[in-house]
Amino acid sequence: GAYKLCRNPITFGALFYFVGLGALLGSLTTIIVSLLSTLIFGCLYAKMLTEKSFERKFKSAYRSYKETTPFLIPKLKK
Repeated sequence: GAYKLCRNPITFGALFYFVGLGALLGSLTTIIVSLLSTLIFGCLYAKMLTEKSFERKFKSAYRSYKETTPFLIPKLKK
């Protein structure tokens, strides 16, 4: 699924959602604030809490997953 393409597809989807909402409302301020807050809080949460707990729980399996899967921006395979 989505976790094959990036480790944080929910945060990636939230970025698209909030940027789209700002575009729909025609508000550049909404786009910028939403983009920055999602990037800051979503990425901090993922890096500081989620990834550390996954590394403790799944050990080397998660470390190899981290090495092959991008953090946020998906790599689309050809």
